[in-house]
Amino acid sequence: MSLRLLISRPLRTNIGSITQSPCWRRPPFLIPSKLIVPSSYSGFRNYARLPPFQHHQHHPSTSPPSTPSPPPPKPSPFEESNPDDAYLLSYDSLNESSPKPAYAVFLVRFILASVAMSAIFLYSSIFAVLAAYDHSPYLSSIMRSSPAPVTATLLAANVLLFGLKRGVPALTPALVRFGYLRLDILSATHRISTRLSPALSIFLSSFSHRNFPHILLNGVAFYSFGSYIEVLDGWPTLLILAAASISGSAIGSLVLQRAHAPSIGASGVCMGFLSYLAMRQPDMDLSIMFIPFIRLSIGMGTLGMTAWSVYGVARTWISRGTVSNMLDHGGHLGGLIMGYGVYKWQHGNEKPVRRRNINPYPYSF
Repeated sequence: MSLRLLISRPLRTNIGSITQSPCWRRPPFLIPSKLIVPSSYSGFRNYARLPPFQHHQHHPSTSPPSTPSPPPPKPSPFEESNPDDAYLLSYDSLNESSPKPAYAVFLVRFILASVAMSAIFLYSSIFAVLAAYDHSPYLSSIMRSSPAPVTATLLAANVLLFGLKRGVPALTPALVRFGYLRLDILSATHRISTRLSPALSIFLSSFSHRNFPHILLNGVAFYSFGSYIEVLDGWPTLLILAAASISGSAIGSLVLQRAHAPSIGASGVCMGFLSYLAMRQPDMDLSIMFIPFIRLSIGMGTLGMTAWSVYGVARTWISRGTVSNMLDHGGHLGGLIMGYGVYKWQHGNEKPVRRRNINPYPYSF
């Protein structure tokens, strides 16, 4: 299973005016990982720990009973702090005062920018691969010795960006700023490029990852599907599919979801690979990651991922944006749609390739 994460920002509020009001009786419901209480309101924190029946008995002149405070609840693994959060500035720090454009104009600009970046990536990658084969004997020998050299190169780019973000602290602010697709800021400003959300993040967010488990899961899925496609149909098809899935996942993240949060990860591309293979070779079997003894057909796996993504998208719309997902289901669904579209564009009404008809090395250089 691959992940494209939606990073929720903590709710920050000033409760000083609430605690000083004479008509205030009891504190709001506190969620430790969501509500940040200023340190100066220690009396408020002690007051909030009293049992409910003692709230009306407490008076500012008397000290609360000296009972040991319960330990704070342990956060879940998905709420643990991440070094990237220090550089994910909120919309309030943008100080945007100019009027925002109409949403239709912003949406057209976003789609055009996403398609243009994917097209530049596609043509520059094709040129680089051809140049490596024709003009560099060393690179040519390396690529000839690997069954899926382009897939390995794209995966190495993901690993390199993550390694630089964690290993070179001076580059972390820039890589976080360019590596997160700030859907929250885009939907608030209706601008494809701001100081906190550069336009290049529309493309680079599909090559960036939040933590080691995130890049591990996406990396295994990326190489498993991508290398198979490269062996089956060649590296040009792989690059076309990757470029289309990058664009489709970015557009799906913005358009299909109602609750917007920073998005990051290459799983939109992995979903494009998955739906392409499901149409190209429907009798292929899949095994669940890290549980290889559980197998299912690729058609059932794709259908399950599509249903899960549709449910996640519908959940945000039914709740009117009040409920957000940890996974970017809109990006997943956009990648699935683009994978199906690339198959129909390239193969049309051809019969799917059955396992007995596979040429394991269709392209030779």
